Amino acid sequence: MFSKTKDKAAEKPAVNESDQNTVEGFPMGDRCDGCGVRVYVKATHDRLGTFKFCNHHFEQHKEKLAELGFTFDDRSAALKN
Repeated sequence: MFSKTKDKAAEKPAVNESDQNTVEGFPMGDRCDGCGVRVYVKATHDRLGTFKFCNHHFEQHKEKLAELGFTFDDRSAALKN
């Protein structure tokens, strides 16, 4: 399916998000694990880690991810602006 995204927050020092180009808090450089386009949703699981999704791939997989116990940080409302 997708490869697990390492928790980059743990690897990098904190950066003031106002200094970055962001999409509702996600750095514009964050890319979907499936296709490489901009991230709008991060799905997190206690044991399995964090996966990053574009809106298309999130919509495609969200039911299964929810069944598996993932929680979502969904910023796709930015697409409607």
